[in-house]
Amino acid sequence: MNKKKEQGFSLIEIVLALGIISIGLVAILGLVATSMTSSKDSKDDTNVALMLQAVNAQLQAQLRSQLGPAGYNAFYNNTNYSEGDNTADYFFDVSGNLIRDTSGNIVTTASNIPSGTVPLYSCTVKIKDPANFPSTLKLSNPPDGGLVFIQLDFAWPYGAPLPNQHHKFVLTSLAKYDDL
Repeated sequence: MNKKKEQGFSLIEIVLALGIISIGLVAILGLVATSMTSSKDSKDDTNVALMLQAVNAQLQAQLRSQLGPAGYNAFYNNTNYSEGDNTADYFFDVSGNLIRDTSGNIVTTASNIPSGTVPLYSCTVKIKDPANFPSTLKLSNPPDGGLVFIQLDFAWPYGAPLPNQHHKFVLTSLAKYDDL
């Protein structure tokens, strides 16, 4: 009697092939998740850079409007920007643009955000005293009063509980120019 050779795959071969395919799919899905997280982080970093420029421009304009020793000291000692004040000073939309009210003025308090506008990012401004810097940041020659050191705390999503917010801290400075 002739035995016909059966063609096809055995159950063990099918299970083994499905196992290999499953491992490959899990690896690919892991890469997709990592890629999406990296893309979102990159978008947030880009928005923070754009928002940093906008806030620096606003603060520089405010400093310029108060030129002179008395105005400079008033800016430096501004209680709105004191280290103990943790209320947001600027609000941004999803694209990182400053939120403006119906008159076109920049919104600096949460109560003035126009209805229908959803802020995503907020920025808290704190003027820092160089005397309180950690030793690694101490200046060998402290400025003669011509620089204002500022810490900006960008947080998102706005209104989320603190443990669920993301934060980027930026330490920057503004220079006083008397001849402008």
